[in-house]
Amino acid sequence: MSAAHSATRKARAHDASADSQPEAAARPGDGELLPAPVPRRRLPKSRRLLAAVLLVGAMLAPLGLAVSLAWAHSSADVTAAQDERHGAGYVKALGNLVVALGGAQSTAVHGSRPDAGPVDRAVAQVNAADAANGQALAVTTHWTDLRTRIAHLTSSPGTGRAAYDRFTEAVDLTLDLVLRAGDASGLVVDPVLGTRYLADASLTQLPAAIVQAGRHADLLHLAVTGHAAGGVTPGRLDAATARSEFDRAADALDRDVHVAVDNAGGRSFGPALVAPMDDFRAAADAFPAPPNDRLTAGAADAADQGAGRLRESGLRLNDAVLDGLDGLLTSRAGTDGGRRIAVGLVLVLGVLAAAAALWLLIPGQPDTAARRAASADDDSERAGATEQVRREPGSRRSEETAEALAEIRALLGARELLRSGELVRVGRAVRPGRRESGGDPQ
Repeated sequence: MSAAHSATRKARAHDASADSQPEAAARPGDGELLPAPVPRRRLPKSRRLLAAVLLVGAMLAPLGLAVSLAWAHSSADVTAAQDERHGAGYVKALGNLVVALGGAQSTAVHGSRPDAGPVDRAVAQVNAADAANGQALAVTTHWTDLRTRIAHLTSSPGTGRAAYDRFTEAVDLTLDLVLRAGDASGLVVDPVLGTRYLADASLTQLPAAIVQAGRHADLLHLAVTGHAAGGVTPGRLDAATARSEFDRAADALDRDVHVAVDNAGGRSFGPALVAPMDDFRAAADAFPAPPNDRLTAGAADAADQGAGRLRESGLRLNDAVLDGLDGLLTSRAGTDGGRRIAVGLVLVLGVLAAAAALWLLIPGQPDTAARRAASADDDSERAGATEQVRREPGSRRSEETAEALAEIRALLGARELLRSGELVRVGRAVRPGRRESGGDPQ
């Protein structure tokens, strides 16, 4: 055996003894395995499920709160618009009654028995409106009392000043009922500018203009015929006061209609109001002023004819104003209903997104006993391969075995990856030892 061969054997023996040293195991190239990474501990499935549910709940909580608030707001707007429509319908019927009572009053003041037909038809319209919405508006009791007074009034209207007083009381109660219906339905305090001004025109200014024009004419007639309480001069003063109230109401009505048309938003109802408003304005301009000199029967008759034209044009204008008001409220209710549908769609989409997130967060494959057994088999195979390498460090066979082991590990990692659905970091655990230059591989 040559000296070189002996030196080679000694070197191999020295390398084999170095394999048993702890510090040598950490060096690459000595044929030892590097320390394997510690596997990550996974939470139990129940805890992972609870965490996923809590996370999705945290996502849905603010969305649910926002959606519930938006839904409640939209629902309140729809309900308010519907209530105001009911009030507008009730006010429209009462407006017809105001006009009918005004005409009957003028007829009775002039000494004739009024025709009960217009009043009865107007009462029937209010009865229908009250049957539909009177209980909701809380005006049924007031209407029942007023209807009884009107029935007595039409059966025994009287003449002259007595008729004036009796009809004035009934008309005042009707105007009060108009305001009650408007207030109960929310028309008086409507937040939309155009709607609120139309409501003021139909609830306050137009009825006041019609009533005050008729009272002015009736008071002039009573002053001329000597039936005015306290004489002709007080009668003329009362007529002048009624005329002043008519002028104020007519100006306010014109302002309300213009503001409402300018602030109608996307819905333009101006053309429907043009002709009725022009007719009423023309009748108001033609209404005679109180005479400054001696009061004559001709002046009283002219006032009475002017009041009649105002009642006719006012009735058409009242219908047009309330139709425009109903159109605004209907459009608003439809818009709010569409907003409510959009809110519902947002809620549905949020729930679907949360369900998708929950599906992604929940583990899809349970940790079964078979999976644990397969993992144990893989660990045994790795241990056997490692032991084989440790028995033959530094040799060509160990190098080939290390390379084969790396490939086996890659295959085993892929198999485990397919089983568990998780990624496993796999590296070359065995590195080939350095071959000694000039040595004999045997």
